[in-house]
Amino acid sequence: MRLTILCVLATALVVLFLGHVVSGEDLETNVVFTNCGNGSTTIHYVRLDPCPRDNKVCLLHRGTQHAMKIGFTAAVPIANLRQNAHGKVFGRWLPFLGMGSNDACTASTPSCPIQAGTRVAYEHSFLVRSNYPKITVESRWTLKETTNEDSEEEDEDTVPLVCVKIIGRIV
Repeated sequence: MRLTILCVLATALVVLFLGHVVSGEDLETNVVFTNCGNGSTTIHYVRLDPCPRDNKVCLLHRGTQHAMKIGFTAAVPIANLRQNAHGKVFGRWLPFLGMGSNDACTASTPSCPIQAGTRVAYEHSFLVRSNYPKITVESRWTLKETTNEDSEEEDEDTVPLVCVKIIGRIV
């Protein structure tokens, strides 16, 4: 009887643990960020890996891969989602050249379409190119809903569903 109860409890703990790992709920924010989104989206975590926890300025080593991870709850239904990143260099917002595809649906779990109220785990890996200058840069990552998944143009008037600003130092 005791053995059966212990096995049931152990199984329940394993299932609970695996559920958190798979859903991304165990991730913690490891960078200082500013939420610059529309205010209706709940951001659960922002991670820039590799980056030590609680750094005000994350070191981005040239020639290495990094990953931006954002956990959020969709406030509205999302049919198509576009990703963008910009860096503020000498006072001007410039597009980040290492983004690749603007399709954020493929970088999100679950993928699009996403129901309102759904918890989403977004992850995008990128290369900090070796020829980038050694500077401190404010970066802005945005996720916006679009009406056309094939559109390459971004509507500048559209308020992002998710927007985070972080500071990084390219070294």
